[in-house]
Amino acid sequence: MSLNLRIIRFWTDYVKRGADLVPVDKVEYCQPGMASRSTTVAEIARLQKIREDVDPDNPAFMIARDRWATIQPAYEAWKSGQEIPVNGTPLAIAGIVTPQEAEIIKTYGLRTVEEFAEAPDSVVTRIQLPAIRDKQALAKRFMETAGNRAITADLEAKNEQIKSLSDELREMRELLEMAMAEKDEPKRRGRPPKVAEQPEDEGMAA
Repeated sequence: MSLNLRIIRFWTDYVKRGADLVPVDKVEYCQPGMASRSTTVAEIARLQKIREDVDPDNPAFMIARDRWATIQPAYEAWKSGQEIPVNGTPLAIAGIVTPQEAEIIKTYGLRTVEEFAEAPDSVVTRIQLPAIRDKQALAKRFMETAGNRAITADLEAKNEQIKSLSDELREMRELLEMAMAEKDEPKRRGRPPKVAEQPEDEGMAA
């Protein structure tokens, strides 16, 4: 499972340890819509250290695990020189705002429909675009529609699975009934009647 985090940037600092300068990868992230107000900076090496010998239901363990599950793909993409992947539906391709408006909204740390829909009023009111609340309402409606499609697809898959199981049970029942019918069929007792031998014609005797 991943957390709903907005990854702002990765970079490398060089820290002096003894006589050497050691590279230390870092990440800055925040909650959606909070990039201009409150962010967290952490060392990648610290985020990677997740103890597996603790209670898996421990809240601190679950948060650490899910946080790294969110950051890891983006970090690996950055290390390989690729663009940091977007978690969610990019604003520019959702049809809610124009590409130019999407670029403006991104400057407030909102890159996806999900981040825009869930952004607090304190962030949305600072976005200098006309009818910005109406655009956010469209983003929320987009998410609801996508959620309904996902629920419908899940129900269809489960119905198909139930139908397949029902067909298998019916076939097994038919085979069982056939086996029981063969078992109950009366068996013939004794040997089959012996065919009487025809006497040889006396005229043909040697």
